[in-house]
Amino acid sequence: MDNNQPPDNTDPLKGLTTRERKFVLLYCQYQNAARAAREAGYSARSAKQIGHENLTKPYLLTAISAVMDQYGMPVGECIGRLTKWGRGSLRPFITETGEITLTTEEAQDNLELLKKVKHRKEVRTTEEGETIETTTIEIELHDPKDAVDKMMQVHGRYKQVPGDAGGKPRAVYTLPDGTTLEF
Repeated sequence: MDNNQPPDNTDPLKGLTTRERKFVLLYCQYQNAARAAREAGYSARSAKQIGHENLTKPYLLTAISAVMDQYGMPVGECIGRLTKWGRGSLRPFITETGEITLTTEEAQDNLELLKKVKHRKEVRTTEEGETIETTTIEIELHDPKDAVDKMMQVHGRYKQVPGDAGGKPRAVYTLPDGTTLEF
């Protein structure tokens, strides 16, 4: 393909060479240009350079973006998921008696709120020979604070200042009006 001519817009891979097609698909999979170039059939010695060069070609960037849009998580879904995590509650997973359940209809409808589930079964025998079986379920939700933080950034309410993670633990935020907040 002539590097100065963009591919046909109906199929993001149409008009690309075989290696370019492979590069685009592998880059979308690995997010590593050198690896994608190597596995697409470019020289192992020059894979890093070729991968970098490929990421400067507008028609390949367009193809990568189109493939990512096609197979990736759309922005609306990302925002919807963050919103659900930000509003998440343990309520769907707690019975009226205070026990954790994952089997109710409400719990099943809210499984995406869960970050981690631990299910532990312990069997022990008493001195009298009685077998006692104990089942413990622990759940952890995605952190709503992190989800709200990301949503505030998405809506442009503040941005995190680079370098605030070093040294003593603190958070520095700059609001759109220029006000700086430290926590």
